[in-house]
Amino acid sequence: MSTHYKGSYYGKRSRRSAAKAEILLVHCPSLFTPQGVSRIRDKLLTLKAFKGEISAGVREDYRSVTSREFGAGFDWIIDPILDICAQANDETFGFRLAGIAENLNYLIYASPGDHYDRHIDVHLPDLHTEKPNRKLTFIMQLSEPDDYVGCDVSLDGDADEGEPIPRGLGDLIVFPAWTAHKVTPLESGARHSIVGWVHGPAWC
Repeated sequence: MSTHYKGSYYGKRSRRSAAKAEILLVHCPSLFTPQGVSRIRDKLLTLKAFKGEISAGVREDYRSVTSREFGAGFDWIIDPILDICAQANDETFGFRLAGIAENLNYLIYASPGDHYDRHIDVHLPDLHTEKPNRKLTFIMQLSEPDDYVGCDVSLDGDADEGEPIPRGLGDLIVFPAWTAHKVTPLESGARHSIVGWVHGPAWC
């Protein structure tokens, strides 16, 4: 096994209240070691940066973050993540999966106020088509919990605070791509993470 990542895994089924829908997520703590996370950040920081977009283009009132895309040549990052996603799907979600069909995103929230308003990751125009559909969202934490204030990823965040995901260094979180979520505004510091999706046949 690589000295840069670990294979530990556990699932979490979270219920906020009887009036709220159940939120399913899988949490793999410390998938990558601190040394592994440092190597990931060093390598990904060399890639070209651009402003994070939504389907309508750049809208910093809705999403404000710096992004870098990566894929081929980064199997040493992607393969351990995919292994956990496959195990999580087998044991928790049971979706039909095919693999990753888009580049992953290395995201940095570094300016006060950086955020991403409530959204889902399913790409609606791909429904009822032969295009791969996003089935699972995964987020890997590349910052220490105390490196920043605010900037929580909140599942099913609406007018409520929502259900914040764990923020341990090297943690991997997996949840269905149709789960509504948001990133609360950054107050100070900087948050680094990887976000991507596992795809499969059309939902419908």
